[in-house]
Amino acid sequence: EGKGADEDADADVDADEDETPGLVASAHVEAVWEAVVEQALVPSSHERKYLAFELFHRLLPCMDGSRAGSLLSKGFMKCLVNNLSQKDNYLHRRAAQCAHTIVQFVKKPTTAPQARVAVTSALQRFGGGRFDQLTGTSTVAQLLQAQDASSAGLHMEDLMRSFLHPEEADTAAQKRAWAVEQLSIFCRNSATDSAQRARVLKFMLTHAFFQASGGGGSQKGGNVDDGQPSLDLASDARERCQTRLLTLLAHEANRHAAQLHQGGKNGTKPDAEESQDLLEVVCAHCHTMEKSKKFTLVVPLEAEQAEARKEAFSALAKMSQRLKASSAAEAGRTRPFCHLIQMLLLHHLTEPHAYAQVLAELPLVFDKLVEAPSKDEASDEDAPHPMDVLTDVLLTLAAQPSAGLREAVERLFRAWCDSLTWTGVQDMLRVLLRGNTRQKARRKGERRGKGSGGEEDSEEDDDEDVLEMEGEESEGESVEEEVGQSSDEEESDEDEAAKPPPSKKPKAAAKKAKEATSDEDSEEDEADAMDDDAMFEMDALLGRAFKSARLDRTAAKATSEALVHFKFRTCTLLDIFMRKNPASRHVPAMLLPLLRALSAAAAPPPDGNVQLAARISGLISNGICKGKESANAMDAESLKTTLAKTASIASKSRSKPVATAAASGCHYLLRLLKVAAPEKEYRVVAADTLRDMAASFFTSKDTRLSRVFFEEAGKRCAVARATLLALTLPKAAEARTDYLRVEAASLGAALLRQIASQKVEGEDTKWVAKEATKLSGAVLAVLSTHYKKPLHHADALKAACAILELVPKVVGKPLRETVPLDGLIGALERSYNKDSVPKVISQQQRMQALLGAKKRPASGSNTEPKAKKQKVDAIDKKDSKKDGSKKKKDKGDKKKNGTKGKGKTGVEGDATIAESEPAVKSKGTKEKKRSKSDASDN
Repeated sequence: EGKGADEDADADVDADEDETPGLVASAHVEAVWEAVVEQALVPSSHERKYLAFELFHRLLPCMDGSRAGSLLSKGFMKCLVNNLSQKDNYLHRRAAQCAHTIVQFVKKPTTAPQARVAVTSALQRFGGGRFDQLTGTSTVAQLLQAQDASSAGLHMEDLMRSFLHPEEADTAAQKRAWAVEQLSIFCRNSATDSAQRARVLKFMLTHAFFQASGGGGSQKGGNVDDGQPSLDLASDARERCQTRLLTLLAHEANRHAAQLHQGGKNGTKPDAEESQDLLEVVCAHCHTMEKSKKFTLVVPLEAEQAEARKEAFSALAKMSQRLKASSAAEAGRTRPFCHLIQMLLLHHLTEPHAYAQVLAELPLVFDKLVEAPSKDEASDEDAPHPMDVLTDVLLTLAAQPSAGLREAVERLFRAWCDSLTWTGVQDMLRVLLRGNTRQKARRKGERRGKGSGGEEDSEEDDDEDVLEMEGEESEGESVEEEVGQSSDEEESDEDEAAKPPPSKKPKAAAKKAKEATSDEDSEEDEADAMDDDAMFEMDALLGRAFKSARLDRTAAKATSEALVHFKFRTCTLLDIFMRKNPASRHVPAMLLPLLRALSAAAAPPPDGNVQLAARISGLISNGICKGKESANAMDAESLKTTLAKTASIASKSRSKPVATAAASGCHYLLRLLKVAAPEKEYRVVAADTLRDMAASFFTSKDTRLSRVFFEEAGKRCAVARATLLALTLPKAAEARTDYLRVEAASLGAALLRQIASQKVEGEDTKWVAKEATKLSGAVLAVLSTHYKKPLHHADALKAACAILELVPKVVGKPLRETVPLDGLIGALERSYNKDSVPKVISQQQRMQALLGAKKRPASGSNTEPKAKKQKVDAIDKKDSKKDGSKKKKDKGDKKKNGTKGKGKTGVEGDATIAESEPAVKSKGTKEKKRSKSDASDN
């Protein structure tokens, strides 16, 4: 190429040899690789591509420092990815060997950190960081895992440099987006130490919210070392930095909270470096940059917003001092406040108008919660409780879409939910009940527009009336009443606005109506007289109107989805409260409002939401109904009122999820009533409630109650077993359907089994000994009833056998001395049937052994004698033969008579006379032939 080029190359070689002796001259290798491999071998045949792979395999271990990445050029990388991605390619095996060579080179201990970072960065840059995805390998993942501390630091600086100084201006946005994503992955790597993560977070904070003031920054980009932000950074790059920064800070806050929790659980103190609170570090760095004159915010703040931030930073400093001097318990309640304020300070920079008020209120709420109230504050009854204000603030933040804020809200609520008041609980329940009254009004309006639907509409109204529940008077103002009152006022205002004012003068009203019709006629004339330009204008107006309507529908859908998400987050807060305070007096008071919210969520679409209904149902069954019994939970009167309403819902609700949840709530309230009320009062209330529910079960067609509910009630409430037995046993004969009669017998057997299993003799045992005739009456009803389905018959017999087996165990006497058996034996023998199925037969044989009755005939046999049966069969066969011969003779006679009639008469009018004569003859011949055939048969 000339003497001058050779001399420059020799000078580069001498310099490289002086710096790294023993390695290949990098300048020569890069030149040869570009000229030979990139331009000649890679675009050519398979043989030459194989030679390129071989050269890469030989040269990579000998490359020096950061120049090792030069071998992974653009053309070679395309060739490598194409052959790695498909296993049937001719060079796939050799390409896989090259990938293995790369991994071994990076993992080799003697490899320089600069070389590791250069190779890893070259692979990550290809395809927007999707090398592993394109090739179906884990090459890049293995390279990242093999990095040590020094290599990780160099890799981090390389990514920052890629963000600040993109190589090509056309792809600068894509390169920066890729660099931000890789920095986020780098921070999430468990091998990265806290100092490196803090540096990445500060880098993202600088380029997300700040810019150099005046001309202090470089127009092309800042410096990695001094953290100087770039001036020409696009808005999408800043938004990406904001999103990833807030996500990483939420991850760091969760990690820090988990480390503290694990340390407190094990009694060990975590490492100071690893347990460093990076959220606090980043927030302090943000405060420093705001005070510095070298930087300015990208979005300037108003005076009030800046003052709120100043007060928040001051409150954070006081909280930090309090943390250092507080105990572990106090620190556990103060630290979540600090985390939430720190997250708010960073979110406030993204939306200054959205979080300014909340940011100003939180420090004041903290001061009122941790400090004793003054005399003026204690005497002021109208002043809200600080915990109520905090609950309101937390609900406001829970409605925000930020996941980091929601997690900080949950941590703070978990730390302070012990102090939650009934007003705060009502605020959360009001969120779940939002929109219910509007849905109900719309459904009633639709039914009113369609006309009366008869019994179905009345049942729906009854179901809604059941769920019109009042709150607990002892707990304060009702949530349902407040929501219903506000919605009714809104609806009445809308109705009044929609109604026209009444006309005082009928003549004037008629005159106005005539004028309106004349105006409509004139408008029609104007529409007919419109030219093309006016029509085009009208089309444009219609298009804008349709577009606006479409946007309104989209906005309404988005609002509805946001409300559903908000309800889910509120359910999470309620779940946290129930788990931490299962014995709180607020827990049973939530039952009725949650049942109403469940009724709305379980409605068919578009009003209901299946997932939300399942979440609320889980709150009732797993949160409320599994709570602890406490004497201070609720007073007896409130419990009785709540139990009556819950029992009514369980019996009358047409929604299966609501009825199931209400049934579980009845069991829970009975447990609470046993602790809160005197023994005598508890017995009366429990017996009356279960008696009414059992009566509804056997009489109402639309009830959702089941036999399993009463069996569970018998287990939990032993004092009501005798009452249930007295009501249930007669239903084995009196119930309106076979299914209910079987259920009555099965329930009686289950209750007897519970009585027999108890160790101490109670009142129910005495009742069984005294009322044994009712038990025998139920068994007699089972034996005497004719069931339409064999399965019902078998189940009823099974329950009757169980009753007869359990009576001696309960009473302690033989069955014959307790129950009159003669009537039962007679009923059993009368119930034998040859067509019974095997299940019925086996149960009859079981009862036969219990009663000592006559043996049942074998399956499929008949009670008639064998000879008589054979005689009857022979007679049946003869009758069938006679019938067949008669049919054949009748057919022949009809044919014969028809031909005679046609032959005798040639005129159509005389056909009837001709047919009547042979009919008489055929009748006589038919009788003669029949008598002869009968004689021959005899």
